[in-house]
Amino acid sequence: MSDYFNSFNEDEDFSYLISKFEDAVESGLINETHFSEEEYDYLINHYMGEDDGDSVFMLAKMAHREHPYSVDLIIRYVDVLIVNKDYSEAIKVTEQRLATDSHNADILFLHGRALAKTGQHEEARRFINAAAEIEQEDSAEMYTTIGQDYVEEEDFENALYYLEIVYGTSPANYDVLNDLAYCYDRLGDLEKATDLYQKLIDIDPFNDYIWYNIGTIYSKIPDYDKALDAYGYALALNPSNTSALYNKAIILINNKKIKEATELFEDFLTLEPDNVQVMIALADSYLTLGENDNASVYFKRVLSFDKNSVEANMGISAILLYEKDYFSSLVHLRRVMGKEEADYHFMAEPLYNAYIETKIIEFLIYTLIALYKTGAMQKFYIGIDILLEKDEIWLDKLLEYLPKVNKDKIVAQKIKQHKEGLSN
Repeated sequence: MSDYFNSFNEDEDFSYLISKFEDAVESGLINETHFSEEEYDYLINHYMGEDDGDSVFMLAKMAHREHPYSVDLIIRYVDVLIVNKDYSEAIKVTEQRLATDSHNADILFLHGRALAKTGQHEEARRFINAAAEIEQEDSAEMYTTIGQDYVEEEDFENALYYLEIVYGTSPANYDVLNDLAYCYDRLGDLEKATDLYQKLIDIDPFNDYIWYNIGTIYSKIPDYDKALDAYGYALALNPSNTSALYNKAIILINNKKIKEATELFEDFLTLEPDNVQVMIALADSYLTLGENDNASVYFKRVLSFDKNSVEANMGISAILLYEKDYFSSLVHLRRVMGKEEADYHFMAEPLYNAYIETKIIEFLIYTLIALYKTGAMQKFYIGIDILLEKDEIWLDKLLEYLPKVNKDKIVAQKIKQHKEGLSN
């Protein structure tokens, strides 16, 4: 916004205006306080520099009310309205100005920008193109701005319309190349995205962020060798690029290179020691390697942040069951069993083995939950028979975890048969 409006006299000291404005706000006399256009210019620029959006908005609104015919203040006010998402007011103000000044490129552009924000895309194009035609020297900046607006809204199709115009006249525009590549990536045109990222590398070969983006593209294709190479370049340029560390580690895991992945996760945690997601990934990796002690360290660290973490409680439970520390495992299992996000596939067998070993009905209940959640219904029905033979009271506990079982016809039949058997 400051590019529009820097006309105040820099030789004059307006700093006293700051206390005048703030005193007026504090005393509730702001509506009786007035400033000239030049003074508003100074104050708005000051509070923009302070990143005080509330004061900027208040001053821009006051300025427009006091000086409604000032084009510069209209531009400032509409810009602030758009930033604050008051698009209807922005459209209203620009329409009023265009009624008397239909060839002002700044007003035309802001009107089109506000229209675009409200989804009136075709109408927005008409005004933005008109503004660009009038101010051809600034057209690239206008098209880039509206294109980036659409990128922020994740409307990549409309973003491409404007960004491609700039690219056609400025094929080496770094920011536009980057935005175009991102748009094509999100729209699934990976070949086009790769080509554009390569152009960025040709301009700036030592940018680790671009190499990281190339790695993500190759991961999606997928071409894991090229992805690993790209992440490797990113990390060579910037060993602290945690995104590249994480993504490279995930590719290694998917390619069964677990040990190499753990080293990258360890490097990541030296940079972000409190990253719970990476702690869990590292713990799971150690668990896969059979290094239960290392896995346990990181699962416990996660639990120190969040004792109800499903992943960490499941992981600790698996380790404790393997070590036959059954009663300790129950502490963690009780926190997570029945939750949808839990991974039950690897728990069903250890839970059943724990039941066979201990004859504790609670382990049978958890086994049945795991079987049901993984769709192993034949084994689930066999387990129901065992449960009914052992202790019917525990069936009510199972139904608390799995209320949908009440509607299962096979389970209902088994319960009915069991009750009939008891009555006979």
